Amino acid sequence: MAKRKTQKDEPLNLVPIMNLVTILIPALLIAVKAVTLTMIETKLPAIGPPPDTKVQETEEDKPLAPQVIIGKTGITLNKPTMEFYFDGEIPPEYTSENPPPLFPCTGPAKACFNPCTDDLKQTDLKCFNYEFKKLTEALVKVKKKALADGRFDKTSPNLVLMPEKDIPYIVIIQTMDAARGTKDDQAIFENQSEAYKRGLFKMISFAGGLN
Repeated sequence: MAKRKTQKDEPLNLVPIMNLVTILIPALLIAVKAVTLTMIETKLPAIGPPPDTKVQETEEDKPLAPQVIIGKTGITLNKPTMEFYFDGEIPPEYTSENPPPLFPCTGPAKACFNPCTDDLKQTDLKCFNYEFKKLTEALVKVKKKALADGRFDKTSPNLVLMPEKDIPYIVIIQTMDAARGTKDDQAIFENQSEAYKRGLFKMISFAGGLN
């Protein structure tokens, strides 16, 4: 009677897997090194009612509290910031119930949006006609006036951004860049103390209650 041959299990060949891992590890390390992240310092609006203040400040004593409103007809500033921009004398049209934007868009019929696909609106600034450069120039003027009047304190570098509903993300980011200014704009304030010279408005926050 013939004997049954027993089948011997062969060990797994792990060499191909080890070769693959050896190739992947350097490739992943190189890819991670090539990725750069840019972080914009910002904060969310506070939740709840504002704290009670026992001492009421007069208009002349209040520090600068800049707010930038991004609308579908242009960009404007809140009234206290306009007082610095116009040196206290705000034109009547900007104090009316429905004031025009301080920097209206430059497109045909003052349109802020050019015909673009939804995808392009998220990536291409050519789809928009906002006056970002004029906004930066205005904020330089506002900061100079606030410093001259002694109303640029430790909270003044904080700027509040107020975009209307459906303002594209790229417009918001470009407005934040305009608020920080270029190196040339920052160099204007190099003779100031450290807290004041680093950018125009280096801390950006968003107003609560916006959609």
